[in-house]
Amino acid sequence: MHLPDSEHRLEFPGLPGVYGWICVDNEPLEVYDATDHESRTVAYVESKDDVKFTVHFLDTRTKAPEDSFVVLVDVDGTECIKIRPFLFRKLVTTDQAQKACNDRDFINNLGTVQLKICRIKKIPNALLGFTLEVPEGRVVDERKKKARLTHQVACVLGYFALNRISSLTLEGSFGENAFQQWERRYDYDHIDKRKSPFSSLCFRYRSKVLLQVEGHAPDPEADKKAEGERERHSPSPTLSADTDNSLPPQVARRQLADKRAELEMLELEKRIAKVKREILVLEDDVGEEVEEPKRKRVKVEEGVKNESEASGDGKGKEKEKAKGGKKVTVIDLD
Repeated sequence: MHLPDSEHRLEFPGLPGVYGWICVDNEPLEVYDATDHESRTVAYVESKDDVKFTVHFLDTRTKAPEDSFVVLVDVDGTECIKIRPFLFRKLVTTDQAQKACNDRDFINNLGTVQLKICRIKKIPNALLGFTLEVPEGRVVDERKKKARLTHQVACVLGYFALNRISSLTLEGSFGENAFQQWERRYDYDHIDKRKSPFSSLCFRYRSKVLLQVEGHAPDPEADKKAEGERERHSPSPTLSADTDNSLPPQVARRQLADKRAELEMLELEKRIAKVKREILVLEDDVGEEVEEPKRKRVKVEEGVKNESEASGDGKGKEKEKAKGGKKVTVIDLD
């Protein structure tokens, strides 16, 4: 079996090389908005009215795992027990509560296809025979319906118990009998319960419009409109009157960015010059307020007598001698 590319498949968390996907007309559906939650991966796929689809499983590991396992499939919360094709159909609702389905698992898991891997312990030499029944289509109470759901699955898939499954493809005629007697050669005990599998994939199916509205799938028309709005509101460079040809958008945007950068540099240079002028003014103001101390010069004159000497003051005479017989006069230079 051909393994689809990474955009059309999911890998079981914790099990590298083990994959699951959904096909319509033998073509794998694209998966959108895949997120991992420990042992569970959730993604979205597109559903269409009255379209048959198949669920696939592939184990590409070359080394067998330590534990045997089973691959279980749940559709809209229903355990699948018979091989029959899946069919997307419009959601059937009713306003009469007594006619609506009250299965909690069905209501809570409506709009999902789940692949579950559960480890098992085999019990050999056990021959079993029993009857399996396929549930008929169910009607959903409008008041309990999940918001914005558009489809449900019209039939369910068979139940498998294999030691190692290399692929699981749902094929067969639609609408055959709902009962089948079958046997298997061994029984087993579950290591992992169906409600808490070892690893699982959850495909949430929605219409394409709903996937786009909820943001799970890209919307080319919406993206084109948004791009047009951005172009309409973004400034564009103007050309001279004698220019007939418009610049390519990339060239125009580059020139516009260069001009804006040049304008910012000019503004920066103006601010720098302004700050420098303010600094010079402040320096001048500081120089006027602070007075420097007066400078003085000592003038020495010879042959001039001190007043104290003329009056016969002995102390004045000693000062004159200490100065070498010279008079010291202080003159202000201002």
